[in-house]
Amino acid sequence: MFSKKKPFSLFAKNKVLADSGFTLIEIIIVLGIIGAIAGVILPNLTLSIDSQMSSSLRNFTAQVRSAYNSAIFSGRLHRMVIDIKKSEYWVEQAPLGFEGRPPAIDNVDESDSLLKSDRRKRLLESLDDKAKQQMNREMTTSSSSNKKFYSIRSIPVVQREILRPIIWQEINDSIIYKQKFLGRVVVAKFTSGLISKEIKFEDVAKSVDKNKTEFAYIYFLPNGTLTPTSLQMTSKSAEDSSLLEANGPKFTLNINTLTGQTRLLEGFQNADFTPPKK
Repeated sequence: MFSKKKPFSLFAKNKVLADSGFTLIEIIIVLGIIGAIAGVILPNLTLSIDSQMSSSLRNFTAQVRSAYNSAIFSGRLHRMVIDIKKSEYWVEQAPLGFEGRPPAIDNVDESDSLLKSDRRKRLLESLDDKAKQQMNREMTTSSSSNKKFYSIRSIPVVQREILRPIIWQEINDSIIYKQKFLGRVVVAKFTSGLISKEIKFEDVAKSVDKNKTEFAYIYFLPNGTLTPTSLQMTSKSAEDSSLLEANGPKFTLNINTLTGQTRLLEGFQNADFTPPKK
């Protein structure tokens, strides 16, 4: 009277599951659609120029403050190096015990560097010769084959090491480390109160020598002061990386030489190296 139903076999169950799944072609098509959608959406999710500028300014000022504090706590001369062309910056420190003043100008051009090195060597030799003529005092370590004389420059100059090159060591830890301005953010103009020279991004980017680099320096002294510094920040053009964006965000950073604090001004402002009023 009642018909018996056929048992639902394991083979039939697997067959139904297989029929209800996706084929390899269908999976590939779905992945392709997802990739196409991601290609359209993701660029719009990246940081805008304003967000890139905000993050870059925040990171940079934090590093300035960290370098300022590190110079005081360690008792060592520090400097921040800014690669104008690559928009990178990092912090270096002088050897322990160095008491000399920071150099007025640092030039990375190889020919100028060799010329300066040769001039420094000849200057030291001339000072030694002058000392021999005026004092003519042999050192206790002097010998007949190797004459050594006391020099009038030995006390004030050698101790301060003004004429001797400094071996800088890059700092790389959890707080101070090498960074890069985000996106197209660049230093449009760098001005230091230590020297009259200004460094402009477009001058460096438009240089005929594509391998030319230009470094800007901010020196932090252990006594809690730093070299007067002003930076104009903006973004470079998306069409031509050697030009600045005409309508991009523009800010000026004036760094307080006594406290290491950074004053942020909107737009391109003149460098202000006036000491703050007490």
